[in-house]
Amino acid sequence: YDDIIMNGVVPGHTGTKTVTLVIQPLQITVTANDKTIFFNDAVPNDFTKTVTPALPYGDTLSVTFDTADYTKGANVGSYVITPVVVPNPNYEIITQDGTLTVSQLDFTGKTTISKGAQLVYNTNEQTQEITVKVGETTTLTDEDYTVAGNTATDAGSYTLTITGQGNYT
Repeated sequence: YDDIIMNGVVPGHTGTKTVTLVIQPLQITVTANDKTIFFNDAVPNDFTKTVTPALPYGDTLSVTFDTADYTKGANVGSYVITPVVVPNPNYEIITQDGTLTVSQLDFTGKTTISKGAQLVYNTNEQTQEITVKVGETTTLTDEDYTVAGNTATDAGSYTLTITGQGNYT
């Protein structure tokens, strides 16, 4: 260490000494907070972050979030949320990814079920064909649900049970 004398004189010494003052950037970690959405939701625009330690003196950072692996309609599962931070010379920035969890969409109360042709007793086992839609436009496929109770032989009323699977519940 060099002695720095401010506003004073060291007896027997003359001259000037220059020393370099170095202020190191503060190391911070910017973490993308985890978020959960439902199947077929759009990419969220309300991601949040946690900065550790907190920024001093009211400083702020410009942070956006990248979810390159997720697009609307991507399957149920986990996707990476990457915080993208605009560099700031006052900080040594470490980033930590978060997780975007896409959960199954519960189609109860959101579905329209259309029956096929009316069935008439004919001594043979018959199956009621159905079409399942979520909302106005999304027609589900056989991979999205199972149907129980839609096969019968005798005349009568039957209860069909439709259960979501895959991206639906």
